[in-house]
Amino acid sequence: MRSSRPVLVFALLFPAVLGGLAVEGVAHADTPTDRSVSAVTLPVGDTVDARTANEPPLAEAGLDREVVQGVAVALDAGGSRDPDGEIVAYTWTITAPNGSTFAPECPDCKRTTFTPTRVGRYEVRVTVEDDDGATDTDTLYVDVGAADPPAVAVTGPTSVTTDDTPRYTASVSPGDVPVSRVVWSADGREIADRTATDAGATDLRFDPDSPGTVRLTATVVDVAGNEAADTVEVQVSRPDNGIDAPDDETPMSTASPTARFQLSRTTVCAGDSVEADPSGSTGGGPIDGERSDITTTTWRVDGQVVATDDGTPVRTLRLSDPGTRTVTLQVRDAAGRTDDTTRTVTVRPSGDDPCVTDQSPVAVIDAPDSVSEGTRVTLDGSESFDRDGSGPRGSEIESYEWTVDGATVGDDETVSYVVNS
Repeated sequence: MRSSRPVLVFALLFPAVLGGLAVEGVAHADTPTDRSVSAVTLPVGDTVDARTANEPPLAEAGLDREVVQGVAVALDAGGSRDPDGEIVAYTWTITAPNGSTFAPECPDCKRTTFTPTRVGRYEVRVTVEDDDGATDTDTLYVDVGAADPPAVAVTGPTSVTTDDTPRYTASVSPGDVPVSRVVWSADGREIADRTATDAGATDLRFDPDSPGTVRLTATVVDVAGNEAADTVEVQVSRPDNGIDAPDDETPMSTASPTARFQLSRTTVCAGDSVEADPSGSTGGGPIDGERSDITTTTWRVDGQVVATDDGTPVRTLRLSDPGTRTVTLQVRDAAGRTDDTTRTVTVRPSGDDPCVTDQSPVAVIDAPDSVSEGTRVTLDGSESFDRDGSGPRGSEIESYEWTVDGATVGDDETVSYVVNS
């Protein structure tokens, strides 16, 4: 026969309680329904989590810099470290002097570059993340000064004939930054656009097709967008072949028209427009003794027809795709003869500085840090500015609204109110 002496069975109610373990005892007798319950606390030592807390990483963006516009700035976060692990991610953000933000060439690389195009202070931040998900941020500043522009001088013969192909040379002196392009034009009509590093970029073989005075111009552009130009006037005459032309001689009727146009800008942001003016174009040789006028102008962008006009009106061209876009003008005169000429436009991505537009304004409040109850204070918002604007601070803000604890207290640039509890 079994003993009816109770047997205590202990079950843990909680993993740990400060000062001991809470234990519940259940006493069972011979019959299943005969039991009693009691609770005791068994003293044990305090429990301490043996895991070590994660130490956050330490971001290092590098030293502040001073450069001129157009010079690439190297960014290096290689000095960042994690005391108890490793850095697994880098994120770079840059704030331009006008308040717009953009990313460098590689926004998530340890090392990257960017090229400032504005004069002023750039704020560069890098955020690093360690293998436990903790982050840290460091900031450096890049102060950008204006780059000295390049200089150019054109040399070559100033008197030639229509049978000649004279050579002209542009002697280029870079400013603070390298020269990127050399553009040649004759009487405002672009005849060559070359990358500065191309062989022969600074030389031009000119082939005059009719007598008269021609203005040859070389324009150099540096990587900061600064330009310099020089012009030489060339007198073009017919060759002396020993035969006197009759008094009633007229120009050849087979002469083609000449296409010329000017662009309002050669560097734009994606989605912007340029004005193309073909009014410098001229018709071909005479028909029945009368010069043939331009009847039609056709515009192409990268080979695709985008507009056709009667005569030579100014045409607005919208350029949406980033990159170097080719704009071509073809003119047709009354005799059906045609000529065309081409110019290039650099289209920057809309997210690039300085192409970030339609940014929200920045509200700047000038007010005391602390005041006593019942004191009248003045709140000044005149330093607020429009990120997209170019005027003095406050000049392009259209309206103000001041609220204190949800209540509107004024709508002027500066307001005054009494501080209540």
